[in-house]
Amino acid sequence: SYNEKNIQYKTSWKTCEKIYHRNCVVYSQCLHIFGNLSLEEWMYRNMCLKGSAGVMLMWRNGPSVVVGRHQNPWLETRVSECEGRAVCVSRRNSGGGTVYHDLNNLNISFISHKTLYNRFKNLVLLNKFNIDLEITEREDLVLRQSGHKISGTASKVGAHNSYHHLTLLIDVDMNQMKQLIAKPSVSAMAFITSKATESIRSKTANLKSVNKDIELEDVVNEMAIEFCRLHHFQGKDVSSGYMQLMADETNFIGLKDIESTFRSWQWIYGKTPRFTVTKQFVWKGIAFSVELQ
Repeated sequence: SYNEKNIQYKTSWKTCEKIYHRNCVVYSQCLHIFGNLSLEEWMYRNMCLKGSAGVMLMWRNGPSVVVGRHQNPWLETRVSECEGRAVCVSRRNSGGGTVYHDLNNLNISFISHKTLYNRFKNLVLLNKFNIDLEITEREDLVLRQSGHKISGTASKVGAHNSYHHLTLLIDVDMNQMKQLIAKPSVSAMAFITSKATESIRSKTANLKSVNKDIELEDVVNEMAIEFCRLHHFQGKDVSSGYMQLMADETNFIGLKDIESTFRSWQWIYGKTPRFTVTKQFVWKGIAFSVELQ
């Protein structure tokens, strides 16, 4: 559990100390949604970030659909289609809508003490790639001319720490994304009643569609340089503020338990807000209606 004066585990404290004193940007080398969600959650729960500018965690995943904390996955994605395509369905611990990840999408998490929580300031960092972007009232990043969304954001603010994380569509598989997180069919909506948060569907675009020369690793490097210069290493060698990391239980004790939770059916599906399924049918000439909560 979080303790601003003393981290519980010595090995974990050594890792945190290294990040806190020498590194403000961490690029996870894990390529799996559950591992990366777990690392983000571990940092949010355990790192003492008071008095620092926080950490920018960057990460990528294989094909994944990620629903928000208060959403119904059966209404947000085609679950059976995801299973057939070996696409992971997961639930994050922040609110907001459903997003699609693959290896050509960059995820960025700004993890800080809650007093430094500032979504707008974080988004301004992204406007560095000769692309005319605009921050909307909902704090999404869109292409100014077309209005297409290139980044969706969500956040969580706790008793001590906070995080603001976002996707950055660089060159994702748009066809698969549209097929897997399409609006539920009329027939599905007709027999499912739910108060879960519903995603706001938006037109989306890849950064590559407006700047063909942009590459994911270039974005990673540019973001790392800008964040380090802004917060920690102005006028110094910013490379000292950057580390690549494959998180494991040795350096982040308790990580396995968090990942086990994120992988579980109880978390992904069992945490769905209460909903009702109504089915009508006729048997031997008699109309029946069955409700299941």
